Formats: sequence, C-alpha cells, structure tokens
Amino acid sequence: MVNLQMYLEEKVCDVISAWNESDIYAVSFFVYANESYEYKGHSNVTEFCVSYNTESDCADAEELSEERWNYTFWRQNETPIIEADDEDEGMKLLFEWYEENMNCFRK
Repeated sequence: MVNLQMYLEEKVCDVISAWNESDIYAVSFFVYANESYEYKGHSNVTEFCVSYNTESDCADAEELSEERWNYTFWRQNETPIIEADDEDEGMKLLFEWYEENMNCFRK
C-alpha cells in the first residue's frame, strides 16, 4: 500500500526544519497542475511546493493587509515536494497512489 500521506509529512517536515528565519509567521502549500507539466507521457500533472513568509518580508504591513497574506507579495521561495519530473520520487508515489485508488472512482 502506498502511503502518500507519510511521504508528504516527512518531506514537508524536512523542509520546514531546515528553515533558519526566526520570524516566520505563515506557511504556504501550493498545489498546481499545468498542461505543460509531464510525467512519463502524462500531461497536466500536479506539483506540490511549500514556502513561507516572514515578518521581515512585510515589515510595516498591517496585520490583515494584502501584502502580509497574499502570496503574490511573498518572496516566492517555493521548495518542491512533488515535481513533474520522471526521476522525482514524490511524483512516482503520487502515480502509484492514483493507480491503487483508481477502483474507488470506477463505479
């Protein structure tokens, strides 16, 4: 049985534990599919990244400001967790998970 949840938890924890900033106040999980993303001949596959924002990045922004909470204003420091790459372990697990769970959707 493919344990995609455990893989994601471990990868995300590894990435977060490597961050050095002391003033991180928000973590972003970005899941995105694009027709140009391909994996072993399949197009429009989903990628998954994690990033963060710090108080220093939005020093004078008000607590509920768009600058503080809209990802567009962040530094765009995504770390890939699952990438559209034939060699990516996460993408391989994702497709194995799809295959394992496909019967759930066929009724």
